[in-house]
Amino acid sequence: MIDETHFPGRQSRLLFAYLVAEACRAVPRDELAEALWAEAPPATWDKALSVLVSKLRGLLADRGVDGAHALTGAFGCYRLDLPEGTWVDVLAATDAAHEAEQAIASGELERTKAAASLAATLLDRPFLPGEEGEWVEEKRREFADLRERALTALAEACLRSGEAPEAVQWAEQTVTLAPFRETGYRRLMEAHVASGNRAEALRVYEQCRRLLADELGTYPSPETESIYRELLEAPVDASVPKNTGRMAPLVVEGEQSGFAPLKSADEARGRRRWRGYAAPALIGLLVAAFAVPMFSFGEGSPNSAVAGTVTFDGVWTGAERVSFEKVITAFNRLYPKVKVKYTPVGANVTTIVATAVAGGYPPDMADLPQPGFVKELARQGHLKPLTYARSTIRKNFTPVWQQLGTFDGKLYALVFKAANKSLLWYNVRAFRAARAAPPKTWTQLLADAKLLVAAGVPAYSIAGLDGWTLTDLFENVYLRTYGAAKYRALAAHEIKWTDPTVVHALQIMAQVIGDRASLAGGIAAALQSGITDSVRNAFSTPPKAAIVFGGDFVASYIRSSTRAKSDTDFKAVPFPTIAPGAGSNAVEIGADLFVTFRDTPAIEAFVKFLATAPAAEAWARLGGFGTANTNVPPSAYPDAMTRAIELPLETVTSVVFDMSDEQPAAFGSTVGQGEWELFPQLLANPSHVKRIATELEASATAAYEKPK
Repeated sequence: MIDETHFPGRQSRLLFAYLVAEACRAVPRDELAEALWAEAPPATWDKALSVLVSKLRGLLADRGVDGAHALTGAFGCYRLDLPEGTWVDVLAATDAAHEAEQAIASGELERTKAAASLAATLLDRPFLPGEEGEWVEEKRREFADLRERALTALAEACLRSGEAPEAVQWAEQTVTLAPFRETGYRRLMEAHVASGNRAEALRVYEQCRRLLADELGTYPSPETESIYRELLEAPVDASVPKNTGRMAPLVVEGEQSGFAPLKSADEARGRRRWRGYAAPALIGLLVAAFAVPMFSFGEGSPNSAVAGTVTFDGVWTGAERVSFEKVITAFNRLYPKVKVKYTPVGANVTTIVATAVAGGYPPDMADLPQPGFVKELARQGHLKPLTYARSTIRKNFTPVWQQLGTFDGKLYALVFKAANKSLLWYNVRAFRAARAAPPKTWTQLLADAKLLVAAGVPAYSIAGLDGWTLTDLFENVYLRTYGAAKYRALAAHEIKWTDPTVVHALQIMAQVIGDRASLAGGIAAALQSGITDSVRNAFSTPPKAAIVFGGDFVASYIRSSTRAKSDTDFKAVPFPTIAPGAGSNAVEIGADLFVTFRDTPAIEAFVKFLATAPAAEAWARLGGFGTANTNVPPSAYPDAMTRAIELPLETVTSVVFDMSDEQPAAFGSTVGQGEWELFPQLLANPSHVKRIATELEASATAAYEKPK
């Protein structure tokens, strides 16, 4: 047995705990240093880490383990391989929960109860209490979710076994642990009915309905409504309801209600799984080499110790404000003593924040949609680096997304919310009638246009009245033709607008906007159409066009201005590939960048929470939200259309900001000036490519010479 009293100090204990939790993975030394000392490692941290490793090897030797072979170091990494038969409570708990889900899926009820009881008992203990650090907090969230899943399996097994009172007990605990997961309420209602207590089942439904309405502004899902009615309308003497499949099974193929299949701890680390589950009282008999009770290290809970106020200025108003406040509510469940004061300042957030910074009274945090402005604030020294959150961000976002928040080599911003702007929307029925397939390449797009025109429907609905729709179209054409590097150079005006690459991209764009027969109403109508008009043209019945170029926001325009239904009437696909190479599948985004102007424990706690999946899920379930957080499950999105649009953000390998957000406003985002003036002129005269390029360059030169 190894417990905390055997360790020479706190850091030695933390190092051992981290290596055990990452069993059989080579952990880089700098990652270990960050876990031990966060953002303030000692100047000689490398030597200090070596000393800690040496002491750990000695401790292992005292327990009869060859420390040099168990704890190895190579290529700047350390790896811990525990002896065969070693029992570690956190790994045993993970394996037991996995075993329970497998068992309930195959109908082995007694095996489910034994494994789930073990997992729930182990996971009820605090993980490294008294310790702080983002990896500790992340593990706590992980184990809380794992315990809820084990209790769900236990409740289901008891319900199927006819042990209704026990099922009620376990289902109540799942609702307490995960109050926004409807599966827990459904199972609890079922358990109460099986116990003959219909009034209590009704109370549970009302509790669920009220919570969702008050906290999320939504209603119970059709599955919950359906099961609720069936349970209450069943005969009084009905036996325990069968698992009809209406309630989400614990292990299913594909999409799930609220959680994804578990990997066992050993499967995740390439180890042989420990399969000897028994009642908790028998745990001691299962220890072969030595035991590592990581849940029992220390005492206390860190979250309650963090207190303070965080002021936050953001762009979101209306429904989006309500959605973000649900994120704050989720944060306060973990940090009840931190008050986040959100101020919705709308589209003028950049001006308001700039004024506040100039006056010396900026908010603690801000949501800034212009990366160019963020870059300037960072260079002027107004922003605080998010060094303390780097590990959390790294575990939830791929490197390409981390880089988007990095300026001059330092991480200053978290890309919390992202809008996919590299999409093509098409009328499903019009494409089917024309025997056209959704285009994957630009060549296929042009061929589809001919098929659609031949079938009597113009291909493209262009919103020429809104200059930004044309800039978005050009930006996607340029990105998919020349890649992210040249795109960024053009955004910074390091490439002139008269450059051959720009002229070529304008010529490619003209293949669409200059195809008069393929434009809804011709060029004259396109010049007078706004975004709402273009959507109505393509998705009303009968359609006047079949294709709209635009970001994920187009879905809301379609739903609000037409009766078209997703999948049956409209769908979205990635913007067509134009040229092979690194930019062939690159994605343009509009982004909400979270930045900080101060450092306090409360601010740091909020930033680290915002980088996790629970923060993103709190908004994603409400709709109107996209994220690149790789740990957000597909089930978090409210419908198949949203999943199809937003999930690709998690795996894309090349991402760029909307070019207009990185340019001076006078050139990239002002009505009647710069691009918004000149791209409509290209629509009106698509053959005048070189003249338009020359005028774009003159406008850009003037704008870039002035302060942004």
